[in-house]
Amino acid sequence: MHRQFRSLAKGTIIYGLIGGIRSSLEFLLLPVYCRVLSPEQFGVLDLLLVFVTIASTAAVLELPNGLFRYYFEQDTPERKNRLVESAVFWCMGSSLMILAIVSIFSERISFWLFNDSNLGYLLKLAAMFVVLDSIKTIPLNLLRIQDKPMKYAVISAIQIIVYILSVLTFMIGFGLAVEGILLAKLVSEFVALIYSFRFSRLDWRLNFDWPLLRSVMAFSIPMIPAGMAIWGINSLNRLFLLKSAGMQQVGLFAMGSKFVVVLILTNIAFQLAWPQYAFNNMRLPNFREITGKIFSIFFAVVLWLAVFLGVFGELLIKLVATPAFFDAAEVIFPLALGMVAYGLFYIFATGALIEKKTFKLLPAVIGALFSNVLANSLLTPEYGFVGTAWATVITYATMAGAMFFISRSWKYIEFDMRAILTLLMVNTLALMFGGILIKFGGVANYFLAGAMLLVIPLILLKSGAVSSELISAALSFKSFSQQESISQESTFAREKEPA
Repeated sequence: MHRQFRSLAKGTIIYGLIGGIRSSLEFLLLPVYCRVLSPEQFGVLDLLLVFVTIASTAAVLELPNGLFRYYFEQDTPERKNRLVESAVFWCMGSSLMILAIVSIFSERISFWLFNDSNLGYLLKLAAMFVVLDSIKTIPLNLLRIQDKPMKYAVISAIQIIVYILSVLTFMIGFGLAVEGILLAKLVSEFVALIYSFRFSRLDWRLNFDWPLLRSVMAFSIPMIPAGMAIWGINSLNRLFLLKSAGMQQVGLFAMGSKFVVVLILTNIAFQLAWPQYAFNNMRLPNFREITGKIFSIFFAVVLWLAVFLGVFGELLIKLVATPAFFDAAEVIFPLALGMVAYGLFYIFATGALIEKKTFKLLPAVIGALFSNVLANSLLTPEYGFVGTAWATVITYATMAGAMFFISRSWKYIEFDMRAILTLLMVNTLALMFGGILIKFGGVANYFLAGAMLLVIPLILLKSGAVSSELISAALSFKSFSQQESISQESTFAREKEPA
């Protein structure tokens, strides 16, 4: 059991770190982007990334999830290899078809997406990236299936290094703008594709097994609507903003969204670790109590990060960006609140995951889509990119609230209302007084605001709003082993109970 746990912990840490580095890469390159791109060009780049997300989803069809489910059911290496080959050929064919369609209709798509028919060449570059990324997806995920996280990490590290060097070469060396970033993505993706096939060691026999692939698709395709709906929430903002206020506002909104990467990484890290904990310990007699305390800790962390960005967001953007992007500071705090709400949605979904009723997530996500359209229709035309940011808060808050009401009948989380109210009160006061200190300016006030934020965790621990005992247990392998033993004993005892 300990061997499996060490393997799980090793993989989680490696995949979490790589995911974090990838997510923060764009943020680390912001000083370069800001000195080469105008706000309008930054908006074009953001919309191109939206296009890449849509096209990649259409090409891959969530097949990696199906591979995870069906790979180990194949009884011979030949059938496993045939399954992987079939998935690769599908991704290759579908992505090449997308490239052909984009090449033919590039001017029309460009006009619809950018209000400018002269940017079709950027769409072609983006579609080429989709082809490479779609083909790479299967062999790269095969390394995860084969439990080879170090090889996965090596490929990711090589890709990141090549991307950084390519960005510097194309943008600074050759003076290219958006096309320089796309070319850098193409180069780094091609290198990653080569290493993915090399490390996965596929035994190519040019097999395509449609009946086998069809069974995988029957599992993976139903997962697309939820993923696409969440994508829609992120993408509708840009489209509303483009049509209502123009490309410059899209660029400012995109710049502000880069500063909430720390909250995105926190959500990713929690989402990697949470399912294993929840499914392994759901039969513990005190599962509801422990889960409630974990909720309070998570809420405290993400809320503190949002307050930090609310207090220091303007200062951070002045340190990283050029004056043309300074107005983007206005959307950092509302976008951070949106990420807090999204994190809460994931925790509230615990009941649906445990009960194997994932279709219960769809009403919350679809309701959020409708609220996004309504909020953007009311706020974006009047308040521009700031209105779009608050529409994002409303959207994710709707999604989290709906999921809370949907899942409350399962009662897998025992909420400590006293702790939640304490968290809200302390962080609200810190946001108010910290904002006042920052507005007065001066190094002393900056340090005072920072010191005040650093005191918040101590206040929460002292007040009992955050469980110090649970934090200590989480950091102790011995405590985890004891808890694991209790979980096993509890499961055995339940099995011995009479019906």
